[in-house]
Order: sequence, then C-alpha cells, then structure tokens
Amino acid sequence: MISRKIKMKGMNKMFTSLSKNNLNIDHESKAKLTFTTKDNIYTKYRKTADYLSKIATFSEEDVMDSILELESLYLNTEDINFGTFDAEEEVKIDYLKFAMEHPIKVLKVVYTTPPTYGTEGSKILSENILLDLENKYQRRNGEVYHINKYPDFKFRFLSYSRTFGYAHIIRTMRDEGIDFSTIKIAHTIKKLTYGSGNKKANCLQWNLDEVIPKDKWDKLPRLLDVEEDYLSYSGARCISSSLKNENPRVDPNNGYQFYLEKYRNRSIDRNKILTELDNFIRRTYLWSLQVQYDRNQEKITRSPAWIDKKHISLSTKEAMKNSSMNKFFSHLEFDNDVDLSKVPTFSKEVCLLIDNFLPKTSHPVLRLRKLGNHKALGMYVPVLNTIVVDFRDDNDFQKQHLSTLSGIGIQSFIHEYGHYLDYKYGSSVLSQRQEFSKITLKYQENITNLAKEIPLGHKLEYLLTPTEIFARAWELYVSSIGLSSPLMKTKDTYKILPEYYAFSDIKPEINSYFRNIFPDLEDKITVINNLRDDSNGTNNYENKLSYNPPLLEIQSGNIGILSFDI
Repeated sequence: MISRKIKMKGMNKMFTSLSKNNLNIDHESKAKLTFTTKDNIYTKYRKTADYLSKIATFSEEDVMDSILELESLYLNTEDINFGTFDAEEEVKIDYLKFAMEHPIKVLKVVYTTPPTYGTEGSKILSENILLDLENKYQRRNGEVYHINKYPDFKFRFLSYSRTFGYAHIIRTMRDEGIDFSTIKIAHTIKKLTYGSGNKKANCLQWNLDEVIPKDKWDKLPRLLDVEEDYLSYSGARCISSSLKNENPRVDPNNGYQFYLEKYRNRSIDRNKILTELDNFIRRTYLWSLQVQYDRNQEKITRSPAWIDKKHISLSTKEAMKNSSMNKFFSHLEFDNDVDLSKVPTFSKEVCLLIDNFLPKTSHPVLRLRKLGNHKALGMYVPVLNTIVVDFRDDNDFQKQHLSTLSGIGIQSFIHEYGHYLDYKYGSSVLSQRQEFSKITLKYQENITNLAKEIPLGHKLEYLLTPTEIFARAWELYVSSIGLSSPLMKTKDTYKILPEYYAFSDIKPEINSYFRNIFPDLEDKITVINNLRDDSNGTNNYENKLSYNPPLLEIQSGNIGILSFDI
C-alpha cells in the first residue's frame, strides 16, 4: 500500500472552503440540510457531515486523505501515513471480511507519537481501520471493536461517506482559523467525530452550561466575608481549611449555595467552544441554502427571460440601441410593452446613479421584462451576469389580473444591483466570506425569532440565503447614508417589512462592513444630491428629470408607497 502523508491545509480568512472551488458539488443531488428544535450540536454536526457527503462527488483517494485527516486529529500527530499488514494479520483480515455482511476495506494507519507522550521519546504505533464501504454501520462510526476469534486484533469503524464529510468540516474549520492546537477544542471535536457523543447518557454535554452573569457574580460575597452568617444558617461549628482556601462565592438568598470560580471559568471556556462550533454549523446551514439557491438559479438559466425575444418591434430595438444605458451595460433588452416615452426618465436615473455613486465592475446585462412566471419583481442571474427588472407596478398587475405579483418593479433595481456586487465585485462571493458571516448569523437569529410571531412559511429559507441577506443589507446601507431613488424602496418600507426590520440591531455592523468595502460611497452621496439640487438649493431631484412624472400613491398591504409613474 502506498504511504501518504497528511496534508495540512493553509489558513485564509474567507468562509469559502465549502464553496464550489473546494467541494465538487453534484448538481443533480437533491440533498437538503434540515435541523429541528430537538437537534443538539452533536446531531447537527453529524447531519452536516452527511449532507456534505451527499452533495459532493468524491473518490476513494479523497476518502483515504479524509481518514488521515481524522486520525491525525484524533491521535494528535501530523506524522501519519498508511502502512501494510503482515501475513498473520492478512489471515485475520480475510476472516473479518468473511464474517462481515457488507463490503469493507481494512487499512493500517502508522503514526509517530510526540515525545511528550513518554520519557522514551517518540514512538511509532499503528491503528487498524475498518472502512464501511456501503455506510451500513454508521452508528458505530469511530468506535473500536475486535473479533471474538482474534481478541487482540482491534479496529476502528469508519463510514465511507461520513468520514469524507467529517474531514471536510475539519479542513474548513482550520481554514476559518479555528485553532485545533487548543486541547479543549480538539477534545470536543474528537467526541463529535468519533461517536462518543452519541450516547444518550452524554446528550446533556452538548448543551450550554448556565453561567452567572459577571455583574451578578461580582456582587456575590465571599464565604469568609459572611462567615458568621453562614455558620449561623448552616449550624456548622467552623469552616474547613479546604473551604477557607477556596473561599468560594456564596448566595445568601439561595441557601448560601457555593460557587467556585474555577468551575465558572471552566463553564465559560466550554460554552465558548460549543458556541464556536454552533456558529460554524449555522454558517454551514446558511451556505447550504446558498447552494440550493444557486442550484435553482442554474435551472432557470434556460428561461426565455434571459434570451432576447424573437419579435422585438423596430421602435423598441431603436430605443435599446440609442439608450444612454449602453455605456454601463454590455447588453440591453426592453419588452415590447415598455412605454418608450418613459424610458429616458428611467435611463437618466440609472445612469446618474451608476456614473456618480454605485460601485462598478464587469458590465452586466440589463433586461426590462415581465417576470410573472418567476413571481418576482426583479432577478439577478450570476452565471449570465444579468439583471432583470419587471417594468410594471401594482396598477398594471391589477389591470392584468395578476395575483402573483405586487409592488413596484423598478424599485427592485438597487436590490438586484446588490446581488450583482455580491457575485462580481470581489475575487469570491462577498456574502460567503467570513467578514460578512457575523451579519448573517445575527440576521438568522433575528428573522427566526420574528418568524415565531409573523408566519413566513417557506419564505424563511429564501430570506436566510446569504446573497439575499447581502442584497437587503446593501439596500439598507445606501438608504441610511442618504440615497433616495425611485429605483429602491421607501425608507418607511425598510422600517416596517420583517425582512428589513430584522436588521434593526445589526445596522452598526452593516455600516462598518460596507464602509470598509466601499470607503468613498458616503462622500458620493453629496455629489448625487448636488446634481439633483434645483436652483433654490432644495433637494427636489424629480424636477431635474427629462419630464416631471406624476407621483402615484400605491397601497401595498398596510404600506402606502409614493412612486414616480415611469
């Protein structure tokens, strides 16, 4: 058997190790990552590993590397490879293969222990692995067994698929910067990966400990400070020397309950580890929603909405050809039902924003199309770098008896432009980078809590998709720094709708994040406002448009919206 050294992955700051660049995703897989309220960290960790193995395509060599990855962590050594069996061991393996009901592969892992393991320095040891090729013994994953006939021949069960999933999680954690050299973290991961956390008796170990808050802790007196009161309450004659040395905190209002600082610190450390693991699993869950989102996007790339219509009128073709928006878009398409007399107003606002305010990268395609079949007012298709905006509003939808759409189509432009920036502005998708993960995790918590009060149904998973969180955060940011445009929603809408309200306590983080990526954007607001100021210095930019369209008041649910009739 060819030996193979364990490959330790490099560190980076982006949560991209689970992306398509590092995981060969099977686009035909219908696997979905789902958690319930009954799941603890152990079951979530296991489900995540199984999910990764189901959506990925991987080879036996990948599984071999995964075994070394897990064994390296479990045995606390980087000097590890595969070895060979002697003739006597081969006899035992043949018997084991005959006794098992399903196909297996037996491997030997040879490793060197660090000198700290004993006074004799490093030792070369080995461990036998039984690889379950059909994943029939997943409940035994990580556990050690032996054959009754050969009690000295011990082996560790590892599931073929789950081993790949677990190893990919560990590699991603390392890439995210989780330090596995910390003994407590390594010990916790070992229990999660190698099955000891699956015992019913150990279920509570995956719940957070209750920790007395610091302000309350600091107010609790020390035992020796209330010695007389304690002795009077307990009836004890004296305090033992060991208790005097510990001098714990006590709660006079709770029967003088003792609280030792070392136990509190231990619980704090343990909670930090479990919280870090839980946050990682939550980020992976959000990433799985992004995978599903991208998978759905790829399915709709064959839609006619992304292809020029065959029968476009000559006047519409002329408007497309002569539009000033061609400066900023690689291609334009207008539906035949677009009112061409209103296009210059729309074009002027788009060009004003892109030329003077909005960040730019590769030129996207812009299509003004009807999106009723997609039940959306706007869409962005990353693989085609295409922004599609429905040019209609509620008045049109009512006239055409469309019950699947409501709102104002052109107000989706800034949101879709946010998707465009998410996918195209950086070297990788911005919403999947670690820098944005704090916002996604907090938003997940907030919108999930809101969903308990406001029924969101299947919409919740859509709202939790990282690129959707990014696009809505982008809308809020440009609105908060002073941008007002008919191409975006009103400030009242951003305050009321639950998908935006869920950002309420994250706005400082949002502002900091976008300032860091687009540092000159806030200064450009002044430029925009100056361009829109009329001769009296009032901010009345609609008077600057090529014509002065009437304002329509449109009722969308309980929200009244003012919009230009363009």
